Amino acid sequence: MYISQHFIYKSLPFLLCFSISNLLFGQDNQGDSLKAVLRATIEDTSKLTVLNKLFYHYMDKDLDQSLTYAYQFLTTAQSHPEEKYTCWGYHHLGNVHRKMNSDLDTIFNFFDKALTCCEDLEDADCKGNVLTSMANVYNRNGAYTKAISSYQEALEIAKENKDTMGMIPCLANMAGVYKRRYEYEKSLDFYQQALNYSKEKELTSYIGKIT
Repeated sequence: MYISQHFIYKSLPFLLCFSISNLLFGQDNQGDSLKAVLRATIEDTSKLTVLNKLFYHYMDKDLDQSLTYAYQFLTTAQSHPEEKYTCWGYHHLGNVHRKMNSDLDTIFNFFDKALTCCEDLEDADCKGNVLTSMANVYNRNGAYTKAISSYQEALEIAKENKDTMGMIPCLANMAGVYKRRYEYEKSLDFYQQALNYSKEKELTSYIGKIT
């Protein structure tokens, strides 16, 4: 459908006022729209798609709501014929509990279930994502040996799948761990590898973080 420039320019004052009012009154139109779609959705796959979007939408806005949608995602996933969704549900719950600074037993209870689920399905991508999340928690809590082991395993999976976007954060995170352990030569080597892959893919956002 063609929309003329005249229509756009004529609509600008309204659009600006609408945007400003949203900012002033703290409206969450995207979240509200997703909730409306969820209420109207019956089929499980579509419901999982909407719940997934709601989970991520609230991860940086309202962790309690994010947790609620993660649990709803898992409950719906457990009755879905594709078991991969159950793996994602456990992973979601581990991640939101990580952001909520829950106790480590709670966090790893969900990550362990996600990892077992991925391994049972022989889903390498899923396993790599979970391992990276686990490594991030180990790293944050000073369990550097476990962090390196998990990052390394995730890195090997990414290499096998030729997944550059999965390799770069693993390499950069490993560099950070070695730096905290005062192993500067190893740290520099991993930083350089991450930088090289970032330049190869012209990923300027990664390059800025690494340099």
